[in-house]
Amino acid sequence: SNTSYDGPLSIFWRGKVQNERFTDGLNVEVIDGLLQTELSAPSGSGLWHETTLEIWDPYNSVELFSIDLPNMYLDGSPPILIPSTLTSGISRYHLDSVEIGVSVEENLGWSSNLTLHCQIQSLEFEWPVLTLNRSSSTVFDGKTLFSFVFDFSHQGDPSTLSSQASIGCWAEGSDDAGWPLTSSRGNTQSNPWLTSVLNNI
Repeated sequence: SNTSYDGPLSIFWRGKVQNERFTDGLNVEVIDGLLQTELSAPSGSGLWHETTLEIWDPYNSVELFSIDLPNMYLDGSPPILIPSTLTSGISRYHLDSVEIGVSVEENLGWSSNLTLHCQIQSLEFEWPVLTLNRSSSTVFDGKTLFSFVFDFSHQGDPSTLSSQASIGCWAEGSDDAGWPLTSSRGNTQSNPWLTSVLNNI
């Protein structure tokens, strides 16, 4: 009739998350022929597949439109920063090449870079923060691994650091679903994810 439709319609979407089937739907209002809405993702995590989107008349008696949706991955949980075991063993006299490994537990996908901030910290003063941004080095057993090498040698005289001086590190990043990195411990400059006391070797 070349006349824009105003009124209600029904939308349904059904498919599978992993091997579990789901069905959902809602009623929407079309204004001047324009349909705008948001679909809620099904619960669970994993492959969202075999999904069909259907638009029906307000009485659910006539199907007006149907389309198969592309496969997607649902991520129901944020990535977790694994606690580091590097709590000592870094020499204050060999700060030109400090290797720090980071493990992130993320079962579905992490393809972006990770940002790691590190700083020499002591009770008396702090050296400037150094920041590196790296892609992952490997993925193993649901964990995404990153490798960083920091050079603090140009920042100051290590002999002036107190016996309590340490390296503190904290990380930033997001997985492929947009979940920001979380930590069961601290992950800030004042409460670092990693605190490693400097030795005198």
